[in-house]
Amino acid sequence: MKKLKKGHKRLILGGSIIIFVIVVLMGTGVIQLGNINLGGTVTTPEKTTSTFTLWSYPDGEDVSNFVEMDIWTPKSSATFDDMDDVYTMSNFERAESGKDADDISIDLRDEAHVWAEITGNSVFANIFRLLVGGVNYDYEFYVYHPTSDVNFNILDSNLNASWPDNVGAYNYNGDDNHTVLLDAPHLTQTVADMHYGTGWDLSATDFADYTDAQKNEVWDEKNWRVQAPYLDPTLDTADHEYIEGLEAYTEFFAIRITFDASISTIIGNVLEVNVTVAKGENVRAVISGTFVYLLVTEVINFENGAYDFKFEMYMGDNISVSTVQSGRVTVPNDVPVTFTAYSSIGV
Repeated sequence: MKKLKKGHKRLILGGSIIIFVIVVLMGTGVIQLGNINLGGTVTTPEKTTSTFTLWSYPDGEDVSNFVEMDIWTPKSSATFDDMDDVYTMSNFERAESGKDADDISIDLRDEAHVWAEITGNSVFANIFRLLVGGVNYDYEFYVYHPTSDVNFNILDSNLNASWPDNVGAYNYNGDDNHTVLLDAPHLTQTVADMHYGTGWDLSATDFADYTDAQKNEVWDEKNWRVQAPYLDPTLDTADHEYIEGLEAYTEFFAIRITFDASISTIIGNVLEVNVTVAKGENVRAVISGTFVYLLVTEVINFENGAYDFKFEMYMGDNISVSTVQSGRVTVPNDVPVTFTAYSSIGV
């Protein structure tokens, strides 16, 4: 499979007065090179436009020829007194709309702040990227095709399946340690979900000539699809303080654990539920109402097999688990709002 090339950005040095002095030592035959700057400055030629390249992750295919983007620049009436204003999309308007990424060439030198929106064309996720204002670059971004499902199970500290299909039967009190195992579907044959055909490197004709083993590589979602956190500033209408943690994104892959009563985090309460994620895991636990959300804050790549993370959970005497599901959840303003389910546990 094609992998992403390194070193895409190149700086062309020019406008310098750099003289290389060659001192030939006649007696020894040794040549010395000295890099001497005689009062000049090393500069780079100013780029007159910004361009955009989009790479499918994790396979590394250049999909700029058919994945569309919008470019948002400040309205003439916009003011940017603090960073909240940068994340307020009503301050922006589309300067480019619905264009293939490789058809966009735009001068952004006069713009203080710019947003690039990757609209995804129903294949890749819709994601916003905040660009550097006042200068042009050749921008390159990964784009993410979300898996059609995420199968999962939760194991106990001995790596036994601790959450049976009938999770209501799994009621315990006190502490327990758990490992979550996640995996992607390995046989998806829906043509619209495949990475071949019009626009792709692999044509439908070439795919038809593939052997069964080669087709299995294309049907296996681990080779082309991931789960990733997304940023959509139009969803967040509160503080807009995008820092490390939940506020860096507005949508996540999540495991949602549903309980039969509203959760209390007060130690000793009979309805207590408290969760601690293991150190080093890129996962955040959020308790809201009757739910515990385990939000994955990094890109989940299934290329090398199942993804896992560990957590500890304490349950009080009078509360039990009702259902456990995988899915995606929007988290505008740091509060889980809309959960779209993939699978139930063990399915």
